[in-house]
Amino acid sequence: KAFRRQAERQACSDYYYGPHMDLCPRPTVVPFSKLFLYQAASTPPAPTDALPIGAVAAPKEVEMVRVAPSEGLDKRILGVVTKFGTVKEELSEQQAKDLSTADCVGFVHIQRVDMANQRVTLLMPNAVGLPSNVMLMGDVDLPD
Repeated sequence: KAFRRQAERQACSDYYYGPHMDLCPRPTVVPFSKLFLYQAASTPPAPTDALPIGAVAAPKEVEMVRVAPSEGLDKRILGVVTKFGTVKEELSEQQAKDLSTADCVGFVHIQRVDMANQRVTLLMPNAVGLPSNVMLMGDVDLPD
């Protein structure tokens, strides 16, 4: 497990700063109201001993749920999804389903969550700005 954490940390460092520390990422402050964060909901399959004899559990569809901003987002890595561009309201149920197969065009790192002012500081690998405000959250974080 320690090796995996070190490999994640090194990959994230290389992504933002370059393998020779020659890149300069840019922090950007974004209000909560302009971010639409989603995460795959974990729905455990039915236990096989609870199914009728000979029955096989049907595969579950991936359900994407909106994530409310909280202190728990601190240090998380988010994938930026451009499938819907910049949106102004929550995705429809069908659009949320489509997120499970959407491509990520890059990643941002939540450096700070400011609950008092309802905003986050995102570390972005370039100064161009966000191509989309729809993001996917996994289980990778980048501790200091």
